[in-house]
Amino acid sequence: MKTVFCIILAFLTFSAFSQEDDKNDIFNRLEKSGPGYGKVTINQDYSAKNLIRKHAEVNKDLMPEGYRIVIYSGSGAGNETKANSERGRFKALHPSHGAYIEYFEPNFKVHVGDFRNKSDALKLYEDLIEEFPGSYIITDRIEFPKL
Repeated sequence: MKTVFCIILAFLTFSAFSQEDDKNDIFNRLEKSGPGYGKVTINQDYSAKNLIRKHAEVNKDLMPEGYRIVIYSGSGAGNETKANSERGRFKALHPSHGAYIEYFEPNFKVHVGDFRNKSDALKLYEDLIEEFPGSYIITDRIEFPKL
């Protein structure tokens, strides 16, 4: 009896966790109706919808390749504080660009900018080289530009 109860409990637990969160599903968002929305009806095979959902789920956390500038890199005691102060100094001078602190053991690095091509990164690099000597351009995953 205990075994049957445990099996049923396990089955119910697994089925509860396997439910998808459909609120942000692209098909549900397209078919959403309400004031200010048109009516969209999608007629397609369920397996095609499943394939698109899987593709979106797999790729949701991907970030595009691009370029950033490293303005600080340091290791040792107190370097997290130094990285934060360099990030703050950069943000005060260039508030429109992103600045990110990353920790690659044992180094703290400050990466700035989200550039799709190297020529855009070079423009900022030329402005930064006097303020942040030792800066250099790297390829990195970047944030999508804000629309």
